Amino acid sequence: MAGCYWLPGSTVEHVARCRSLVKVNLSGCHLTSLRLSKMLSALQHLRSLAIDVSPGFDASQLSSECKATLSRVRELKQTLFTPSYGVVPCCTSLEKLLLYFEILDRTREGAILSGQLMVGQSNVPHYQNLRVFYARLAPGYINQEVVRLYLAVLSDRTPQNLHAFLISVPGSFAESGATKNLLDSMARNVALDALQLPKSWLNGSSLLQHMKFNNPFYFSFSRCTLSGGHLIQQVINGGKDLRSLASLNLSGCVHCLSPDSLLRKAEDDIDSSILETLL
Repeated sequence: MAGCYWLPGSTVEHVARCRSLVKVNLSGCHLTSLRLSKMLSALQHLRSLAIDVSPGFDASQLSSECKATLSRVRELKQTLFTPSYGVVPCCTSLEKLLLYFEILDRTREGAILSGQLMVGQSNVPHYQNLRVFYARLAPGYINQEVVRLYLAVLSDRTPQNLHAFLISVPGSFAESGATKNLLDSMARNVALDALQLPKSWLNGSSLLQHMKFNNPFYFSFSRCTLSGGHLIQQVINGGKDLRSLASLNLSGCVHCLSPDSLLRKAEDDIDSSILETLL
């Protein structure tokens, strides 16, 4: 039902009659917290969910039955239009988390938004089973503020089974103490198959030399100011076996392997087919 924005919530709610559903995509559908709670309460077999989190969302309105359903969800795609953890804290079995940050810096009235989470959204996400973390940010400082809150939890305890870590950010995204701790923890504790980082997190860094890779599937170093030769030296000549690599993005690199690459627009977004493959 993705993109069915014209359907009223009362109509979308009828999805709950299909009690054996294991995957539901409600992206673009207008649902209140109460309607979402009523719908999910009936879907006890649900394992994959996609929703929007809009202004007015209140996790305290989710029933215990709804939270029980969410606790069994393994894959969540969540598009944020307001600062919030959404339903992530309820999804205690998450293996794949796809986050899309579309929060505007100002309200319709022109007031500047704060990146602090709204009341009732301060529960900590559960990442212990997480295998795939993907975040795509729209332009704006507010999106960067909110994603830092998600990443702070990861920096405290990095999941041992994490094998894909991808962040797509337009423009600059300064590295913080928490993100540095996260990357150091990942270098020590996990072996990745897919990696995409903001360009500033790689520039002048020896991070790649310390990263462990299991069966590398996807790398993106888009817009990175490290030379293509330097990237190859750190990744390939570092003794890493890249025969399983399916996609390598060097678009927009200052000194890329292809001289004419700078004439083309750098692509930061991961191909949807690759994203579906990751788990």
